[in-house]
Amino acid sequence: MTQSNLSKGPLSLKVLATMMLLGIALTYAILALHIYIDTEFKPGLIGEAYSTFEWIELTDQTHNYFPYYGIFIFAFALIIFVLGTGYSEKLKIFFSVFAPVMIVIDIGSMWAIPYIHAAIFGWVLFFAGNFLALCFGALFILTLYDIWLKKA
Repeated sequence: MTQSNLSKGPLSLKVLATMMLLGIALTYAILALHIYIDTEFKPGLIGEAYSTFEWIELTDQTHNYFPYYGIFIFAFALIIFVLGTGYSEKLKIFFSVFAPVMIVIDIGSMWAIPYIHAAIFGWVLFFAGNFLALCFGALFILTLYDIWLKKA
């Protein structure tokens, strides 16, 4: 498969990819705000919030968050990053594996809080969420840098 690079593509494609990433970033920010309202990003409050959930509430949360994280945020951002930038295969593979693993840990720890240990998995959820945010931030910055600023 030949290497494609959005930085060499038509202006319309570069603008489209940028607008998609900005839309994804806005979606992520709204999701983060929703989580902040519920937990203030404090591991103790995270554990407390999820420790009262029954399996049906956890199923609803999983149903709500997995499409946001897995599809709307990371799948689209990763597709643009992997198919549209000139970064090394090792970096592309890293993000392609790291993001889904962190999503599984994030959602899995949400389930582990009420059934295994609220305090420990409150921290796991806290760290997984922060690593996901850093991962998306890195994808966002690296992709926009490659599209608009990197010398061809």
